[in-house]
Amino acid sequence: MVFCDTCNRRISFVPERAEKIYVGSCMEYRKIGRQGCTPHRIYEQDLHDAVLKDIREWAKLALKDEKAVLAKVMEHENRNKADTGAAIEKKFSLEKRLGEVEKVIAKLYEDYALGKAGADEIDLLLPKYRKEQGELKAQLALFEEESSEQRETAQNAEKWVALIRQYNDLQELTAGIIRELITKIYVGDVCKVDGEKVQSIEIHYRFIGSLPGGAGK
Repeated sequence: MVFCDTCNRRISFVPERAEKIYVGSCMEYRKIGRQGCTPHRIYEQDLHDAVLKDIREWAKLALKDEKAVLAKVMEHENRNKADTGAAIEKKFSLEKRLGEVEKVIAKLYEDYALGKAGADEIDLLLPKYRKEQGELKAQLALFEEESSEQRETAQNAEKWVALIRQYNDLQELTAGIIRELITKIYVGDVCKVDGEKVQSIEIHYRFIGSLPGGAGK
């Protein structure tokens, strides 16, 4: 469940000396050294404390302002998607044009049936409008797919908030709780920022994945 954020190999925890203090490091680094990766060394207790802190903070926020948490999750999930307002306007424009094209196609058939348009004219115009009709339908199908994904994202966000808020007073992080809440954790290598050692910890929660501003030290 715990992975190196550089090479995606597992972080392996082994006891350090005789004190049963477990320390994790990248398996690729352990296998072939710095030719493969960097240590990504982290104490198990430090990781435990960071994850516990993150769960508590999200749980407290979910209890205090559920709507704000849902909005933050949705904003993060949709950060790479087109602006919702622009997408709706585009969809409306496509639907309007599709309606116009289908009216033209129907009128061509009607004119042909009434003898107002000859076969040559139909053969010239109909393929053009049929092609546009197909392209418009394909674009609209993509919009429907994105809408379905957004509905699923919203449902997953609600599931996660309902789940995480139960752990507002969590005191002990057990293996069962971790499996229920988290799918994977990525550990960064230790680096210095403004003279201080820092290490990123990216938690991927069930239903929603990672969130900005999560645990870290």
